[in-house]
Amino acid sequence: MNVASSPVSEPVRNDTLPPKKSRKRRRKARRWFGTLIFLAIVGGGGYAGWQYYMTPDAPAAVQYVTRAVEIGNIEDSISAIGTLSPSESRSVTVPFSGEIAVIPFEVGDVVAAGDVIASMKKDDLEAAVRLARAQLSNLQASLNDRESQLRLQEGNLARQQGLLAAKAASEAAVQNAEAQVVSSRAQVESVRTQIVQQEQTLANAEADLAAADILAPIDGTVVSLTPQVGQAVNAGAPLMTLSDLSTMTVEAQVAEADVGRLRVGMPAHFTTLAGSNRRWEGTLRRILPTPEVQNDVVLYSVVFDVENPDGGLLIGMSTETFFVVASADNVLRVPVGALHPARLALAAAAPTGAEAQAGQAPSGAPQFGGGNFTPPEGFDPSQFAGRAPGNLPEGFTPPAGFTPPAGGFGPSGFGQGQRTRGQGGDAGTPRTGPQRYSVQILKADGTTEYRLVQVGIQDRVNAEIISGLSEGEEIVVSTSSGATVTTGRSGGGFGGQGGGGGFFGGPPLR
Repeated sequence: MNVASSPVSEPVRNDTLPPKKSRKRRRKARRWFGTLIFLAIVGGGGYAGWQYYMTPDAPAAVQYVTRAVEIGNIEDSISAIGTLSPSESRSVTVPFSGEIAVIPFEVGDVVAAGDVIASMKKDDLEAAVRLARAQLSNLQASLNDRESQLRLQEGNLARQQGLLAAKAASEAAVQNAEAQVVSSRAQVESVRTQIVQQEQTLANAEADLAAADILAPIDGTVVSLTPQVGQAVNAGAPLMTLSDLSTMTVEAQVAEADVGRLRVGMPAHFTTLAGSNRRWEGTLRRILPTPEVQNDVVLYSVVFDVENPDGGLLIGMSTETFFVVASADNVLRVPVGALHPARLALAAAAPTGAEAQAGQAPSGAPQFGGGNFTPPEGFDPSQFAGRAPGNLPEGFTPPAGFTPPAGGFGPSGFGQGQRTRGQGGDAGTPRTGPQRYSVQILKADGTTEYRLVQVGIQDRVNAEIISGLSEGEEIVVSTSSGATVTTGRSGGGFGGQGGGGGFFGGPPLR
């Protein structure tokens, strides 16, 4: 049987598929194209970064926070925490052992000197007085009898002496009569001594009876009461404490660093937690010499008194106390944060250009000494510090226009050594001389300049301006980067934007 074999089929050739070399060429082109795109992105980013970091920034506008020069009050004071206590207190004790019968007052009641504040039980005391009086009466009767006997014996002696003279009586009878007289006189003296003793006993009993009504020693308020009615107490036991609350004493603790600025007689004032905004005033009376150490801090106690007519101050209240070193009312003042070293204004006023070549100072340079003297370059006013008007430094030749100040040279060299308070203050109160600082002024055209000023009293917030500024001028208290220039006239605390330092710190060193 013949089996027919089927022909073997040949593979079909697909002419639509690209050859192998063509596919490799396309993959390689895509890789090169991606690499070029990546390099373009990296190069563009690098160029943009180079432009960002290498191109200088445009200068940012300076923002000024300013404050207008204002008129107000200023006070340089030392603060301390104190405690209120009565100006006078008296502890009343029980005069003798016994039982408390009456206490007509309670704690908080006001009593006057001489009022009966308590009474002891009087039954035994009244009996003692009656007994003493009876014994005294008995002794007085006995004295009368003895004196009568003495008179009789003296008469008998006189008769015996007469008979003896007439030789009608013996000498022994006279001596016997004399002995009886001496005996009677001794008995009379003995009774008289007993009467004196009994009178003292009666006086003591009457005193005890009177002391049973215990009297208030001072005008005051009952602040403590120990026993109760019906309670038996011993002599000397505490009964109650009376305090004069019409005048209170403040005892404040002042740190060692501040106690040297205190002076007896300086004004002081304080507020309490319960007194809202009420201010109490007094005068420093005493600085106690013995310190108290708390947590390695040395504190000294200082005391002063304050009137308390309405009873608003109570024992043990805490006080925030201020001792006024110096103060002034209705004076020009600026924030202490606006004060800068005086050399800034002096440097700004230094001659430049043609003025420097001519040896002249520019217009607006600071003047000294009350005349038209303009300090030359390198002039040091501190060499005049503390000198009298005519006591100039050795080797100093006064130039034309130099006039020494009438009050002498102050700590900074020029200006009065001492002056009184400004308008509204207490006349004649000495203060230390003014000190020089610079302040930065914001002018109407938006530019600034430094100006030399004289500063008087400084507290933690404000500084008094004696000269160099006028009310309403804008001074820079801080600066920061910003888009606009801002001025502030708010009446609250001094807030700052950006830099410029804290406004509640002390002024910068000169």
